[in-house]
Amino acid sequence: MRVACDVVGQASFGHDFKSVDFSDARVIKVLPKGLEECQKRMTNPIQRLLTFTKAAKEADACMDEYNSIIRGVVMEMKARGPPKADDMSVGAQLLRAKHPTTGHGLTDRQLQAEVGTFIMGGFETTAHTLSFTLFCIATSPGVQEKIADELRDMGLLNADGSLGRPIQAEDLNLLSYLSNVIKESMRMFPVVAGFPRRTDKVTQIGNYKVPKNVFVYILFHHLHNSPDLWDNASDFDPMRWEGINDPTYVQDDYMHAHHAPFGGFENFVGKTPKKGVEARPKKYFPFSAGPRSCIGQGMAMMVLKTVIATLCARFTMRLADEMGGPEGVAASEVMALTLHTHHGILMHCTERAPAAVEA
Repeated sequence: MRVACDVVGQASFGHDFKSVDFSDARVIKVLPKGLEECQKRMTNPIQRLLTFTKAAKEADACMDEYNSIIRGVVMEMKARGPPKADDMSVGAQLLRAKHPTTGHGLTDRQLQAEVGTFIMGGFETTAHTLSFTLFCIATSPGVQEKIADELRDMGLLNADGSLGRPIQAEDLNLLSYLSNVIKESMRMFPVVAGFPRRTDKVTQIGNYKVPKNVFVYILFHHLHNSPDLWDNASDFDPMRWEGINDPTYVQDDYMHAHHAPFGGFENFVGKTPKKGVEARPKKYFPFSAGPRSCIGQGMAMMVLKTVIATLCARFTMRLADEMGGPEGVAASEVMALTLHTHHGILMHCTERAPAAVEA
């Protein structure tokens, strides 16, 4: 979480949260508690009335502190003055934004809302995806070795086990196997629960007739792990993505057995099919979908690839015994706006020792 928090802060807003060097980790401490309470209030209306409880008061205090931190980030952004012409960061774009009619810029309150939402949605999701991906790598036989082979082929890891050249931005799109690993991890462990969609007309979903203007919540985890939508759905298999370069391919892929036992998903199609071509369902939503899909997905993938490639070039990983194996990790999963485990996922990282060179 510390790496993801600092990357989002510096790359997007020019602010160093100093999480990695442990000098200031307030965001990491306060935000999870606040999000957990938000999840409770979203799923249980009665929870909104229980603001007098100790847990609710602690969560509210955490969100107050988070908002205070974000106000500080906004003040720092504005204190730097107008952004330079070549500054394409999120913060710079927000400072440049003008109302199309009045020409006024965003108010401090609007800036705070935008910055707070971006940081909240940016580092939490990336951090938990990173954790689950490393978990999959550590517990899936042969995966670490294949990643290491790919790194060696690109000169990022030497044949004797020592570190190769530093990773560059242009390397990221060439790490095809690592990309497959990340995609498969996001399939099995989508960190965002789902998204709501409002019906614009009376809609038939299976045996249910949903009235107009009703919010329907689509659960990503069920879609991503359904044996009716995926072959060997419970298996971590990065090779299922081999040769598929279009990240939206699954929105056009045929469902297993060409039908959906859940009824309405038969009509939940991707692109408008050409004449004579069967409509195909959407079943993979690591970054949501449509024009309002995750605005930071490119940055998230860049961070994931860079961090995982760097770690795998230097270490081999093993799930810590105290986690209780994959079953223990599954038992500790919790959904509080994002999917994560109660106390993180503990790993043993062993530095790759250079192989002995024969005389």
